[in-house]
Amino acid sequence: MKRGVSFEIPNSHGNYLGEILRTIDISSYNWRMDGEDYLVENGELKEPLLQS
Repeated sequence: MKRGVSFEIPNSHGNYLGEILRTIDISSYNWRMDGEDYLVENGELKEPLLQS
């Protein structure tokens, strides 16, 4: 059985993920994130934001 949540967020600046997860006690769960996440500095992509 798979359990989880998935969603799409706008490809723009903001704190969308923080707003979505704010109401969940995230420390009570094990999280796996599939997708792309990068740190952006001065308009350039840097290393991945979340390390696996």
